[in-house]
Amino acid sequence: MSKHEKIVAVLIVISVLLIVISLCPGGYEEMTSILQGIGTGLLSGIVLLIVTSIKSQENKQLTEIYNIVHECNLVFGNISQLYGDVYHKTYHGKKEKMSFNTYFILIKQTYDKYKNVFETIQNINYNLIQYNNIGMRIEEFITYMYEEINRIEEDMAKNKIHNKDDLTKIREKFYLICNKAYHISGKSFEYEQLIYKQREHIDNALF
Repeated sequence: MSKHEKIVAVLIVISVLLIVISLCPGGYEEMTSILQGIGTGLLSGIVLLIVTSIKSQENKQLTEIYNIVHECNLVFGNISQLYGDVYHKTYHGKKEKMSFNTYFILIKQTYDKYKNVFETIQNINYNLIQYNNIGMRIEEFITYMYEEINRIEEDMAKNKIHNKDDLTKIREKFYLICNKAYHISGKSFEYEQLIYKQREHIDNALF
């Protein structure tokens, strides 16, 4: 038991004793009232302290969960933006007009950015949400993205890219990652908003 917990326990004992003593017959009425006032005052203060402590702890945990989900949603947003960038630079015949080297550099840069984004989400400590539906879906996405990133890296490292069609196949893998992130991000964003509202409710509660 910590120091502050011992102090609270002692104060509870004192407040209960004061109330019990004040109820004993034969005491002076004025002294009885004083003892009752002190005892009930201490007890009320302790109850308020406990409630405040619980409220603070609950707020802290919700804030930690909110930050985790918010970080994940930022990653999902980054993935969507990265694929949007490479798609808009290569769609409607644009990739046919650019040279192979230009297209290769674009795909390589996108791969490097995807890899950085993956490292970001992989390093998020999501232990507080890993057992709920959103947490399990995020964990599933991390595993999926890890496998896809490794496949892309293997294709590029083993010189399997010989023409623009090979580069386009890699672009399609970027799309698949983006598409999976998109399907998770909707529910994840809803969960983030739910946690935010719960935290706001606690902050604005009277007790």
